[in-house]
Amino acid sequence: MDHTKEEFVGILQDNKRNMTVKQEGQKFQQYICAFIASIGALVIGSVLAWTSPSITYLKDPANYSAPFKLEGENEENMIAAFTPLGAIIGAIPAGIIADTFGRKLVLIIFTVPWIGTWILTTFAGSISMLYAARFISGIIVGLFCAVLPMYVNEIAENSVRGTLGTLFQVFLTIGILIDYSLGKLNSYLILNYSIIAISVAFFVGLFFIPESPQYLIKKNRKGEAETALRRLRGPTYDVSTELNDLRKRNESTAQQKVSFQGLFTKSNVMALVISIGCMLCQQFSGINAVIFFAKSIFEDAKTKDPTMATIILGIMQTLATAASSVLVERAGRKILLLISSVTMGLCLVVMGYYFWMKDNKVDISEMSWIPIGTMALLIIGFSLGLGPLPWMLSGEVLAPEVKSIGTAAAVTTNWTCVALVTFFFKPLANAISAAYTFWLFAMICALSTVFVLTVVPETKGKSIEEVQQMLGKKPLKSTNGRV
Repeated sequence: MDHTKEEFVGILQDNKRNMTVKQEGQKFQQYICAFIASIGALVIGSVLAWTSPSITYLKDPANYSAPFKLEGENEENMIAAFTPLGAIIGAIPAGIIADTFGRKLVLIIFTVPWIGTWILTTFAGSISMLYAARFISGIIVGLFCAVLPMYVNEIAENSVRGTLGTLFQVFLTIGILIDYSLGKLNSYLILNYSIIAISVAFFVGLFFIPESPQYLIKKNRKGEAETALRRLRGPTYDVSTELNDLRKRNESTAQQKVSFQGLFTKSNVMALVISIGCMLCQQFSGINAVIFFAKSIFEDAKTKDPTMATIILGIMQTLATAASSVLVERAGRKILLLISSVTMGLCLVVMGYYFWMKDNKVDISEMSWIPIGTMALLIIGFSLGLGPLPWMLSGEVLAPEVKSIGTAAAVTTNWTCVALVTFFFKPLANAISAAYTFWLFAMICALSTVFVLTVVPETKGKSIEEVQQMLGKKPLKSTNGRV
């Protein structure tokens, strides 16, 4: 009887501990560190959008201070293609490199050659030198696309993880907008000098952020992990509970043999399906098709200044992505992804119908506002969900023991899709027409809606362990044998 009483008291004490309200750390340092890390995404955006103004400059080097002249459309296409090809190569070993050397150190080391590629881009004396610069830059872009979201995810508390996770896409869109805006200055040198300056600022800023506490615990550097947590959470925050959670998770991870075969547990398979599936939904959503046709749409609408119109679209994209960073911790991930895929699907149907009328010689002279409005709404829809959230979700659903492999797989998938769209979109549009190409993307958005509805879980406010349990992992037991 006494033994039963003692056991009952022990259960009550465990329940009391579990009911304790979880403390929250200060958020300022988390925002600052995530902000500094996300400057890297800003430069990635600049890499992606660089061809938009630069191709014009390189066609007329005398008037735009460019180093040489492009000869033919093939060289233009190759300049655009080398970046995603490099990114595929860079993404494959990214997780292993980050696990070996640390998130912060990898960012510092690889920012140096990144700056070098921009110097080479600025003063390239031939097309082959520019190809090399774009390819090497692409390799580093692929690596950073894996490491930057990983770092931000690991330094953030559950309550702000979603908001900070979307900063990657927010800053990426700002980088695109900067390129579009600098394009108005009509100077190849000013464009590249500006990107070099931002890259140097990113490099300097990296020395002022801590290493990921999760990585430090993994490397058994407990004192450094405690220091990093105190800095990230504030001086009044009791880091002992979070440190113990990190230690337990690391001990559990260490007991599991990380291998290719180890990926195929139920929770890991689900995490990989979600991560890779969301990347496929993002890149085959039709966003690149709309951007490809943006110029012709503006020309049809007889826009006086297509460059300014593009800048306005860039501003809308940035603001919508910023809105997503606010809404993601209120509305949740899943609802934003659903709104995004449904909105984009409907817009693509309308866009396809517009081009179908154009191909069939229907008078569209009074309808130019339709594609412009549809394009704006589509970009807003993309920026609310399918743009920023796949990057964040990969960090949330992948367990620590497979994060390096899973992140590499997701990012490699993303850039492979970018390369496929870059290479095959134009031939596809020529073969089946722009209208049917847009309708094809609309069907993919419909499939994306079903995928999000049936497969993607809501991870808002959930810890890593809670997310893993949602995906089918058995809960860890405490040291006294109770869950």
